[in-house]
Amino acid sequence: MQVNPYPFMSEEWYRWTHEESQAMHDVFLRWVEPRVAQIHSVAEIGCGIHRFYADWFCGRHIRYCGLDRDEMVCNQREKHMLPLESLHCIDWPVAEYGRIYPDLVFSRATIDHVSDPDEFLRRAIGSARRYVYLMTYRPYDADLKAHVIEKGADGYYYNDLSPSRIAAVIEEFQPQRYEVRCQPTGRAEPEIQTEIHIEIEVA
Repeated sequence: MQVNPYPFMSEEWYRWTHEESQAMHDVFLRWVEPRVAQIHSVAEIGCGIHRFYADWFCGRHIRYCGLDRDEMVCNQREKHMLPLESLHCIDWPVAEYGRIYPDLVFSRATIDHVSDPDEFLRRAIGSARRYVYLMTYRPYDADLKAHVIEKGADGYYYNDLSPSRIAAVIEEFQPQRYEVRCQPTGRAEPEIQTEIHIEIEVA
């Protein structure tokens, strides 16, 4: 298994984490590109320090809002804000965060680490005007009937998500369409071979 060689949560750590998963980010961007004309604002949940998405969306004149629970992350991000960029330092989805209703809500490797994935998903859907796109990094397991939620010794949650449970939560909102997809990662063993990508068209 690949191990991030940089100090945990350093700027280099966030960059390595993003670049190691660039193939999955490319999948997301291929989904976004034909919809750009309908997307005027986005919110990235668990934005971290790496500025890839802030630069990508703001560079296309799309308002970008980053949300992260870590004060150190927020302090680092605030040093390099763009005119179309905003930031909320909150424990999303636990805390109320004001009136943020972007056209697109998205995240990468965030729902995998929350205490309540169902509530996370509900808040993402309830906050989006048009679209939700959530990328996981934990393996896809079609047979899971319920989420497997474990809290590690480091204090972080590590969730194996149930595709059927995700679908059940999405259907509470009666979206126009959605897909809970097994996405091949293209990685060689022993790296994770598949992950869940969640696409929702809210309205």
